[in-house]
Amino acid sequence: PNIDKKILIKTCLNSLKNSLIRFLEKNNQVSINLHLIKDQSDESFDQEIKNLLSNDKFNCHFHNSQKKGNHGSILECCNVANKFSNDLIFFIEDDYIFEINAIDEMISTYSRIASVLKKDIFLCPSDYPFYYDSLYETSLIMGKDHRWRFVGESLLTFLLSKKLFNDYEDKIREIGLKNNHPFEKPLHEIYKS
Repeated sequence: PNIDKKILIKTCLNSLKNSLIRFLEKNNQVSINLHLIKDQSDESFDQEIKNLLSNDKFNCHFHNSQKKGNHGSILECCNVANKFSNDLIFFIEDDYIFEINAIDEMISTYSRIASVLKKDIFLCPSDYPFYYDSLYETSLIMGKDHRWRFVGESLLTFLLSKKLFNDYEDKIREIGLKNNHPFEKPLHEIYKS
């Protein structure tokens, strides 16, 4: 509460940038494109973000949301994922702070778990602990450096394959098209299936 949203977004993006660069320094054959959805931001703030994210390791692209607010942002994320992605897609909320090794952990763990299970997965880093206090039938799985488990709920920061996105695009779009309670309810329904 009472935090300046612009400072929060810049803090989030700076942590993401640092984590991406750390990953790409070790994995320089990987190509990453960062697509940012602008939701009614002004040119001054847009320029601050462009300056903050300026680097020689990954490309940044900016897209305008056609509809204001979270509903419009998730719909525009789907449009961008549909048009520009061909491998892994990582949906990220604007208030998520990344540890320096987060991208390395996410991509390594995705590869490991998907290989063990022999299928594509949704991978969600822990964000708000109360979402993970529920008792799920679960298993602990070792990631690169952290333990992961199966959950039935998450917020909107998640990694998935282009194939899974294609399979569940309509359901993911429901997050932006309907007034769900909770907001992420269609995502939770995907997890149950």
